[in-house]
Amino acid sequence: MPGHVGVEKARTGEAAIFVSGPEEELEHLRPLLERWAAHILFFGELGNALTAKLVTNLLTFVNAMVLGEGLIVGKRAGLDLTTLSEAIEVSFGASYVSEKHTPDIYNGSYYPVFSLGLALKDLDLMAARAEEVGTSLPIGELARERVRAAIERYGADGGVLNHLRLLEDETGTLVRP
Repeated sequence: MPGHVGVEKARTGEAAIFVSGPEEELEHLRPLLERWAAHILFFGELGNALTAKLVTNLLTFVNAMVLGEGLIVGKRAGLDLTTLSEAIEVSFGASYVSEKHTPDIYNGSYYPVFSLGLALKDLDLMAARAEEVGTSLPIGELARERVRAAIERYGADGGVLNHLRLLEDETGTLVRP
């Protein structure tokens, strides 16, 4: 029963839980789950909830990488990063990732709550799942390469946004307002 939206959302009852397996078991557990989850999503056959979780994590990792690239371009172009962040949030570029993780980029913490090692594990599982269902992940593979490179440089325990730190080091551009 994978969860999504993080520990902080579970504490406030706003988490999302992805469930798969026998539906009658979900109905038995639903009252308990509703105490800490605002969204309980049923995916049918056992294992499907994990696939859904891996899809959402893939989207999160790739989104964070592209956000970092955009911020570096903005910084190197001389844009005020605070104003650029505001522009992102009021445009189609806005996302949960940009809203929640830009501060972790700007303060240099690189979101230590979720590690590069866990990100690689999820990207590896997603690659295996894609292969099982007969498809490829060309952008997901690029994400895996960047996470592996960040792990080589900073270690598997480093925050998941250390892939941006890697890009900062490669470009000589520190993303701080």
